[in-house]
Amino acid sequence: MTAASFKAAFDRDADPKMQSPAVSFFGDVVGSDKTPVSGVVVKGNHLIVHLTKPAPDFEARVAMPFFCAVPANLQRDPNGVLAPPSAGPYYIASRTPNKEIVVKRNPYYKGTRPHNISEIHYFIGETLDASYLRVQQGATDYAASGIPPASYAQAAQTSGVNVAKPGKTQLYVKQQLAVNYFSFNHDRPNFQAGAPKSDPALGNVNLMKAINYAIDRHAILAQSGYLAGKRTDQILPPGIAGFRDANLYPLEGPNLKMAKQLAQGHTGSGTFVFYTCNAGSCPLRSQILQFDLKQIGINLDIRPFARAVQFTKEGNKGEPYDIGDDGWLADYADPYDFINVLLDGSTIHATNNNNLAYFNDPHYNKLMQQAQQLSGDARYAAYGALDVNIMKNAVPWAPRSNANNRLFVSSHMGSFTYNNVYGVDFAAVTRK
Repeated sequence: MTAASFKAAFDRDADPKMQSPAVSFFGDVVGSDKTPVSGVVVKGNHLIVHLTKPAPDFEARVAMPFFCAVPANLQRDPNGVLAPPSAGPYYIASRTPNKEIVVKRNPYYKGTRPHNISEIHYFIGETLDASYLRVQQGATDYAASGIPPASYAQAAQTSGVNVAKPGKTQLYVKQQLAVNYFSFNHDRPNFQAGAPKSDPALGNVNLMKAINYAIDRHAILAQSGYLAGKRTDQILPPGIAGFRDANLYPLEGPNLKMAKQLAQGHTGSGTFVFYTCNAGSCPLRSQILQFDLKQIGINLDIRPFARAVQFTKEGNKGEPYDIGDDGWLADYADPYDFINVLLDGSTIHATNNNNLAYFNDPHYNKLMQQAQQLSGDARYAAYGALDVNIMKNAVPWAPRSNANNRLFVSSHMGSFTYNNVYGVDFAAVTRK
């Protein structure tokens, strides 16, 4: 592994054929719009990156998995590579798409990073009920995708929360740097009509505010089960530097009087297409949202998909949905990863978008880009103010909750290390 292995990652990410979401994170690298990336240069053992402007968070960004070292000759297949080479404590021994990934300890690794377990098997596509049963039986050590929402209360009662009980399964609850929200597609006529003449790019602000007043965040979160998270009305999650609680919209229940007042004359066609997922708490959440919006004169046309299919479709500019049931988990712990990545309109492409509201307001784009240039306390103060400003005056979403990571593990699970961005460090797990 050499410096060229890291340049290969940039060149691979920049290849249009890959349609990589990584492009949102290195647009300030010189020549990032084509491969090879001219601004990433190798000189001996040195990797030199030329930026178009100062970027205080650049080091944090390039620590993400998108930029891990890869061989220069690694196949560029947008469907992925079954078993890419690795230089870390583990390597991918085999991968059967949509079924199983087997990871084994790397016998050539001589570093100091933990590598306690000899093999790790990921089983893909199991139902939440099956995962719950397998962990209870000890056949699986960790329900990585969770268990049925209604089962968390039972699991907590049986095993306690964040408390190990010998011989029993265990439930640990950890805060995530994450936000769940309903995105408002600004490319759709329902959210274009009624925009202020002074700033038409804002869209139908009265209606977007009305929806924020109309939704029952308490009931919506309850569908995800016990200890699923906390209600929110903001973009930034607590725990991110710069967050400040602004109390913008009702968290305990809807304010229908205000919602109806704002919605009057602003409900467009009256029918809104809603994209959501078809598993877990999504169907129940959809029914609550449908009821809530009916109270302000909106008929919600629910379109459920597998979660991966939903996000792929929403990422295509021009996809015919009005509202999306979306969420975001931090790629790294910085407010840029929520505000700029999810709402800067200058990064919108034909496909593979993260800005699922297709919010593209020149005024706010400029404010986001100015905040990105700052560092230290000034950076976090700017992002905290921008969070409140956007949700008070532009309202591209209806944020609903900040998620907890509920870790349901078997009685065989020993110690483990948790990070609120990357989750459980499997390399550091011990097994009893």
